Amino acid sequence: MNGVLYAVGGTIGGLNEEFATNEAFTPPDCQADLAAAQQEIQNLQDQLTAANATIQSLQSQIAALQAQVTSLQNDLAQLNGALSAAVGALQANLRQVFGAPSFVVPGATPLAQVEAIVQAILNLNKGSKKGVFVNLGGAP
Repeated sequence: MNGVLYAVGGTIGGLNEEFATNEAFTPPDCQADLAAAQQEIQNLQDQLTAANATIQSLQSQIAALQAQVTSLQNDLAQLNGALSAAVGALQANLRQVFGAPSFVVPGATPLAQVEAIVQAILNLNKGSKKGVFVNLGGAP
């Protein structure tokens, strides 16, 4: 065992001696690699900062659009309510005038019912339309 250690020690000693006297060996220039890596890190940090700014801007736009959607949904609900009330008033009047308590203006939605009413008026003859015309402000 001592012989092996002596042989290993001799080899190491020889390598140390060779290393110390080998003037051709120079450590690699790590400064250029380090500078390149630092520049790459800076570039990536700049990209991350820009991406975070874009995300924040888009989140603000999303919030504004969500507020618009909410406002438009409220407007739509009000319009549907107004259409429904108007159709209901006409429907109630026609039920009373014609003694038809089960009369319903056709259409699955208030808009469809208004479209049905408009179509019904368009289908009237000239004499029947005259009353609608006058009631809407037309000259007799």
